[in-house]
Amino acid sequence: MADIPRLNGVIRALEQNKPAFVTFSAAEIGAAQAINAAPYDGIVFEMEHRPYDIRALRDCL
Repeated sequence: MADIPRLNGVIRALEQNKPAFVTFSAAEIGAAQAINAAPYDGIVFEMEHRPYDIRALRDCL
């Protein structure tokens, strides 16, 4: 069976027994676009200290 490439960088790093590097960011489109080019394995969208906005989270994914 051929290996399927992982879209999730965190899972990919952990499967290779490597550390996974993530960063925290507000759930804002501009922030998500800026972080997209950074060499992180994943992003944690911080939504605890602002009003909960599921549409903003969806747009950032």
